[in-house]
Amino acid sequence: MNICLVLTSVRTRTYPDHFLEEALQTMELLFPSTSTKPKHNKRTRRYGKEYEADLEALVVHDKVELSTSNYPVFGSRMAAIQSKYNDSRPRSLSQYWFDRRNRSEWAALWIAVLAFFIASVLGIISSVTSIVQVVVSER
Repeated sequence: MNICLVLTSVRTRTYPDHFLEEALQTMELLFPSTSTKPKHNKRTRRYGKEYEADLEALVVHDKVELSTSNYPVFGSRMAAIQSKYNDSRPRSLSQYWFDRRNRSEWAALWIAVLAFFIASVLGIISSVTSIVQVVVSER
């Protein structure tokens, strides 16, 4: 094999500069492999198993930047994912329980659910005591 051909192939790059680093940072941002919260590690393992991908094999960076301007290749796609996430609304009670994007809305919902539950229990107790009172007064 010609040495010039080898040197030329080494100099030609398949990917642009910093593309692979950006890809790793993007994967680390979307699927955090090392987290202090065990819930995140469990979720990452579940995604890896579901899509048959080894997401925990990523190189972990000390600090992952959250600004899309730091991601020239994947920034527009990450902005689209972020806008879809921000525009989505929970559809079930369990989704409302875990959705903490708007804390005041979350707290207001669960205070209303708690108030409804307490009002229902007190209404049942009131109805039962009224029935007992009517039965006792007719004797």
